[in-house]
This record gives sequence, C-alpha cells and structure tokens, in this order.
Amino acid sequence: MLLALWTNVDYVASVVLFCIGLYCVIAKNNLIKKFIGLNIMETSVFAFIVAMGVVEGGTHPSWEPAPGRRTPTPYPRALS
Repeated sequence: MLLALWTNVDYVASVVLFCIGLYCVIAKNNLIKKFIGLNIMETSVFAFIVAMGVVEGGTHPSWEPAPGRRTPTPYPRALS
C-alpha cells in the first residue's frame, strides 16, 4: 500500500490539498478564509490535471523518445 501511495504521490497531494480547502470552506466563518479555501481547492484541481498529463511509457505524437523516459501528453495543455 505504501508503494502505491509513493508511486501516486502527485495524486495523493492533490487530494489532500482539496480536502484542506474543503475543510476551510465548510468550517470557517470568515469570508476571506472561505475564499482562501476555494483557492486551495482550485489549485488542487489544476495540480491534478497537470499530474494526469504525464503518462508512463507514453510517446509524443510527433517524435519517438528514448525508451524508458516519461513524456507529457498534450491533452492537459489543451485544457488551459
């Protein structure tokens, strides 16, 4: 289980950030703190989209990389 968490540490970090932001939105009464919580949640969603962009063993559409290298996919870039 610990190995699975370590290999997906970017996903775990984005989920933890989302939970922290959700806690701030639900538990805090101050409006500024709620906006900070929303900002943290938004940042975690962006981090999750970027983390999905790296595919193990994926290839770029226009060239063939060296074997064993991680290459980004163009799909998250198209979302921005």
